[in-house]
Amino acid sequence: MMRYILNNITIGCLLVVYFIFIACTKEEDPASLPPLLSVNEAQEITRTSAVLTGTVKAMGKGEITSLNFRYGTSAADMQMVIECDSSLTQPSATLVGLEPNTTYYYCLEAGNGYSIAQSPSLSFTTFPNQEPVIGNLQILGQGPLSITLQYEITDNGGEPLTETGFYCTEENGEERTYAMSSSQGTVFQYRIGGLKMKTSYTVQAYAINSIGETRSELLQFQTGQVVTTTTAGTLAETIGEEGKYLHTELTIAGPLNGTDIRFLRDMLGRDVEGNETAGQLRSLNLTDVTIHAGGISYDGMYYTKDNCITYGMFSNCPYLQELILPDLATVVEENAFANCPTLTTIHIPAGATEVSPSDNCPLLSSVEVSSANAIFCSVDGVLYNKDCTALYWFPEGKTSGTIVFPDALEEIGNYAFRNYRGVQINLPSTLRKIGTGAFHASYIESMTVPDNVTNLPAGVFQGCSKLRSVILGKGMSNLSSYCFDSCPLEHLYVEVELFPPMCQDDTFGSTNDLFKTCILHVPKGYLNQYRNHDVWGRFEQIVGETSFGE
Repeated sequence: MMRYILNNITIGCLLVVYFIFIACTKEEDPASLPPLLSVNEAQEITRTSAVLTGTVKAMGKGEITSLNFRYGTSAADMQMVIECDSSLTQPSATLVGLEPNTTYYYCLEAGNGYSIAQSPSLSFTTFPNQEPVIGNLQILGQGPLSITLQYEITDNGGEPLTETGFYCTEENGEERTYAMSSSQGTVFQYRIGGLKMKTSYTVQAYAINSIGETRSELLQFQTGQVVTTTTAGTLAETIGEEGKYLHTELTIAGPLNGTDIRFLRDMLGRDVEGNETAGQLRSLNLTDVTIHAGGISYDGMYYTKDNCITYGMFSNCPYLQELILPDLATVVEENAFANCPTLTTIHIPAGATEVSPSDNCPLLSSVEVSSANAIFCSVDGVLYNKDCTALYWFPEGKTSGTIVFPDALEEIGNYAFRNYRGVQINLPSTLRKIGTGAFHASYIESMTVPDNVTNLPAGVFQGCSKLRSVILGKGMSNLSSYCFDSCPLEHLYVEVELFPPMCQDDTFGSTNDLFKTCILHVPKGYLNQYRNHDVWGRFEQIVGETSFGE
């Protein structure tokens, strides 16, 4: 019996030991072990910022529940905290708002719900404040007497700027300082005026703070007669009021918009209200200009379009003699140069695809075209298409006697001979088409329209105050409005048989004077067809002809 009792006691003791062992084993569960942490050397250190990185590894079965960097100005007082995503194994944080030239201590801290651990701490020192940093010095615009410059303060060095500006040195060694307000931001622009024409200069931007002064790299330039812009709308600033009315010849390069064209028109002698100015510009070279939409109206009504010489852009300029249009201009609109009394030569660029004539340029004798143009060409100052099958502009200042047309000519464009000073034009038999107002207000006294022309467009002879005799060829089928308005016709020969050409009530003008004064000559066998026509029948004198002539 005693042995039985002792055996039971022994078994009981063993069970107690077993359960104690199990309990001790659970208290040392790996989930309760602290995370393993480390930090790296700080990166991207500046005067006021730095980037911290580190690594974190959960131990046992535990999970990271909190993660952050601690930092401060002493190892014993890292009270500032930046929290991180607790799921990261390689956390990072950017510290900002730091003090320049200051040592900071930092560590990585993590918790897993059981305990909080910290990595060993490291330190870094922010950079001290310094002189300002200046970006590249750029030329925004340049004129014969001025230059407009721009630069950026990319870093103030950690201290407020006390002064900034330019040092400009002339080729003779004379240096001038141009100071600006240092509170206008980080990008600075300045126009240096009063320079000498055709003179070399060097210029430097400078910036000063409490630490010291910084200068940009030297920029060299030479003034000349070319005005250069880099931004549309800055021509007035580039040339300046002091140079506005000094130029008789001018070359411009760079972008221009409506604001620039308005200023340029002032230089050409005409302001936005149509009044004459003190401008005396006679020769204008725009080869390297690009026209841009935008800015204000250049004449109070019209605005610029991209790569377009628009209506009236250079009209009413009292002294302009020669104009070279921009290489990239594609369109020249009607009357872009109207009413320029001294204009003699216009240069059409390589890129032009559309060109319309301008009215009342009495001295214009030559419309020149770049040889690189694929659409147009110039023959003796007259504007044709490339293969000379169409004539688009016969300058009204040309005083040559007999006009010799190309053998292949088939078309005369709209207003092509407007204000022509000659008394007669012998149109070639190859001609098939005549444009609107083609001979408007010309000085011709007689005209024979070839048989291949079937239509007279609106106003084709309108305002021809000396036109006395016209022969319409056998192919004529239609006469549009105002063809002969304000013409003192005495004889009109119509060779068309069978059916009279169609015409409008206003073909012969807004009055009935011409029906009384002009003799209508028609084929003899077709008198009745004309006499019984609603319009042709209004002629009071209709004569049948067996052959035609003046």
